[in-house]
Amino acid sequence: MIKGLHFLVIVFLFFGCATNNARKSLEKLKTEIKTANYEGARKVVLAKDFYADDNSKLLKLVEIGTVEYLNGNLYQALQAFDEAKELSDKLFTVSISKKLKSAFLNDSEDNYYGDLFERSYIRYYQALIHFKLSEKGEYESYEVVHMSEDGKEEKSKKIIAAKTLDAKEKRFHLFAARSVLIEWNSLLSQMTQKGLGHVVFKDDLIAKLLGAFIHERIGTRDDRQIAMGLYRSAVDLLFKNYNFFKTFNEKNELFKKDFDKLPNKELAEVERTYVQKTNEYKKLSTLLASREKEVKANKFANFAFVLEENFISDKYAKKIDFPLNLVAIPTTVNDKNDFFSFVAKILHISVGANPKISFELPAIKGKVDSAEYYLEIENGKKEKIDLVAVDPLSEMAELALDNQIVATTARTGARVAGKHMAALVAAYLTYKSSAKSLGNELGYFAGAASYVAANKGIEYSERADLRSWSTLPSTIKFTSAFIPKGKYKIRLFQKAEKPILVKDYGEVLINKEGTLLTHRKS
Repeated sequence: MIKGLHFLVIVFLFFGCATNNARKSLEKLKTEIKTANYEGARKVVLAKDFYADDNSKLLKLVEIGTVEYLNGNLYQALQAFDEAKELSDKLFTVSISKKLKSAFLNDSEDNYYGDLFERSYIRYYQALIHFKLSEKGEYESYEVVHMSEDGKEEKSKKIIAAKTLDAKEKRFHLFAARSVLIEWNSLLSQMTQKGLGHVVFKDDLIAKLLGAFIHERIGTRDDRQIAMGLYRSAVDLLFKNYNFFKTFNEKNELFKKDFDKLPNKELAEVERTYVQKTNEYKKLSTLLASREKEVKANKFANFAFVLEENFISDKYAKKIDFPLNLVAIPTTVNDKNDFFSFVAKILHISVGANPKISFELPAIKGKVDSAEYYLEIENGKKEKIDLVAVDPLSEMAELALDNQIVATTARTGARVAGKHMAALVAAYLTYKSSAKSLGNELGYFAGAASYVAANKGIEYSERADLRSWSTLPSTIKFTSAFIPKGKYKIRLFQKAEKPILVKDYGEVLINKEGTLLTHRKS
């Protein structure tokens, strides 16, 4: 029995210690991005030991895609996000073997499936990159490395030359962006139906605004009607769902708390009691109203700007207390009173009390990025255009994990309780066996020691799964507008008593085909 217990402890310790091997790499990755050393970041994510396990393949793909995008390697970024989208869809067809394994060990032993907002953001990057490829009209040169079947040795390398896209190929990417938008909308519609009546992430404002811009650029009558519908639905989404977030609503906690009651209240009462609009809410409302008005006047947006700000909040381990049900004693234990007495001593409780066990679950603390930005556009005269917060991803991530907490607590608690019961039974049998040869006192010590060792193994095996798409921004800020075609000097500023120049884009040609600028500020 003692040998078997030692084996169990070793198993727990092995899997518990097999936590995220990429933690140090992630810290280095963020440092490289903060300093805009995107080539250094690329070396980190392409390293063999970065998310090397199959369970984290989705994370490796999205991190590669993000870094390639930041490097300006749009074609390679698109390949990574296309593969990530395909894998993400497959993973939602649950792998039974993985689920059984994680049910006994922990969630780190399961595939990383991605949260709903992360699935949405794969589509965001696909649509954004397709549009930028249609605008840029070029695939970068890149290297293809052929590895051995086991993936350990490099067999050969091949350089793929850069390619200039013709008009037909550029048009392909523009319409591919629209195809992504249509599929993205379908995914969000499924989320909305599943989340009816619940405080969950169920739709995405960046999908509305970026989608409207791309549909306006395609320019058919149907596409322009779709753009109009997207602006209208964005107004509705902002009020009904984005009031969950502090970025838009000072009373967001009350809004979340009473969300299930709101459909039965008058709109005016909801707005009066549950909503205190922030400056970001007001700016976004103004942008949506302006865009709808201009589309009606046939002034279609030919300029857009996306600012990706900071890093999404890191996951942290939240300690959860869970009751240990001592009634569920395996039938192999015959002397129930002796077992209860032993367990009472081990857990330092009185007989009949309800002891608790502890384990970790992942959590995120949402944050509000309060810095404000504007564009200065100059062509004879200077004009300022505000960037507005669209997606507060740190808050969205907090909401996503909060909504999982009840189901995850029950599932994880049952698993951990089972481990503790098995460890207590093994410890009791060790006590009974040792007491015969060593005496009751030393026998108890041997049993207690075996439980302490097993308990440590359980603790290691139940560390929170802190994997996440770590290079996502904390907030997306956005604007789009109709600007008469011409050459403009464009500069990005952070608002302050003395405005801070963030980036000077120099002279930019804005034409009827559309110009989309992006910037990452970490």
